[in-house]
Amino acid sequence: EEEIARHRAPLHAGEQRPRQGPAGKVLNPGERGANSRGPVIAVNALADAGRRDDARAHLDGLPASVGDGADAWGLRAELVIRERDEEGIRRVLAEMQRRHPESPITRLTEARVAVIEKRYDDAVLLLRNLAGQVERPDVLRDLAKTEALVGNEDAAIAAAERAIELQPARSPSPYAVQMRMLARKRDWPGVLRTYRELRAMAPRVGPLPPRGRGQALHETGRENLARRVLDNALSVEQPPIGMVLTFFHYEGSAQPERARELLEAASKLYPIDARIAESLVLTELRAGRGEAALA
Repeated sequence: EEEIARHRAPLHAGEQRPRQGPAGKVLNPGERGANSRGPVIAVNALADAGRRDDARAHLDGLPASVGDGADAWGLRAELVIRERDEEGIRRVLAEMQRRHPESPITRLTEARVAVIEKRYDDAVLLLRNLAGQVERPDVLRDLAKTEALVGNEDAAIAAAERAIELQPARSPSPYAVQMRMLARKRDWPGVLRTYRELRAMAPRVGPLPPRGRGQALHETGRENLARRVLDNALSVEQPPIGMVLTFFHYEGSAQPERARELLEAASKLYPIDARIAESLVLTELRAGRGEAALA
């Protein structure tokens, strides 16, 4: 289920008209006529607002010339993915393969199903091949996330950078991928630079991911600002697990009781997360509570 949620970025097909890139590569290929763009955008808007039943009803009410197109089927796939219906997405994909076997949207959905099924190597190959033929921001966003999943840091960064170049204000996901990969490479100035780029787009792309920024600020010696970032992120009712672990790593020795409180609360939300369990054990050992650590 986590993989489905992580790879549910909307297709948003039809966002740009087709154009030619270097060496004849098709950019954002248009399989739809001008009349189909409005309904597709309407369905996207309903889905993004969480009104999935309304989005599905809108799709079902489209004329056949639009509703049977690759874009509309891609949106059906997106709705099913958002609902975490694994069997449903396989049924939709089978129908897409029957109706639109050569469509980039069908092939993108094939890659997303491969990710859902944890066939990450298959997904990477599918997305690399697709990105080599059509340069679409949605394909590149998925490629960046999937390259990151299999540990290809440089490839993930390159795909994220190109996705941002093509469509800087559509989604925070390529920025987040870039920040994670730069953090793995310990390129802290790069993490902060990417964060600043994302912040400039924030009104249009949604909430900013604080974890990479907090870590990068600590690593570049700006501890006071890093603590403010962490405090803000941890002030919510259910702090992100990454922020709890970042706090433990950088502040656990100085603030052991607060680290323990945060970790205990996180362990109730994520009882099988080994990182939380290991951090709790370390916290107890540092405090000289060996028996509690082994309990």
